Amino acid sequence: MKQSAKQWAVLDRHVSTFYNIMMRRSFHHFFSFFLLLFCFAISFSNAQTIAPEIDLKTLYLSVNSSQPPEINQNQTLAIDGTVSAREILQPAEEGFIGLLELTVGEWEGLESVEVYRCYVQLEGDRFADMIPAGRTRETSPTEIPLNTKVLVFGTYIGYSEDAQGNRYPVLLGNAVRIIR
Repeated sequence: MKQSAKQWAVLDRHVSTFYNIMMRRSFHHFFSFFLLLFCFAISFSNAQTIAPEIDLKTLYLSVNSSQPPEINQNQTLAIDGTVSAREILQPAEEGFIGLLELTVGEWEGLESVEVYRCYVQLEGDRFADMIPAGRTRETSPTEIPLNTKVLVFGTYIGYSEDAQGNRYPVLLGNAVRIIR
């Protein structure tokens, strides 16, 4: 099919007009819209879901049940508890790794308290000020003191087992906030 010179001229004028409109007036709006859409799509695809039904007790019991825990490692867990121990596994100079022990208790009748615990591994320099290297008389504003109630956002990475065979869940902490 042969195009006539007149048809080419009309087509050229339409393409030229479209190009001029896009470049002059609305290109910035057009580009901004698609950039915003692209950013939203990227952020939505990387979003993790939070599992509100899993608390420290549920996590502890699932790790200690006869069935292996079915915890999605892509889900972020929001776990609250009291900091009962803290330890620096690797100092900040070597790439900080710290460990918090979170506990929560529940009365069983009038005689006993059932204690549930988990460990939160904190990696990165942003957590280095939360756990002091030694005992100090003064606490820094970012330090997490013992016996403080905290909310931890993290992902389940497995469990640790002690000499008696007790299993404790381990989370990789993404954020820690003191609950006042």
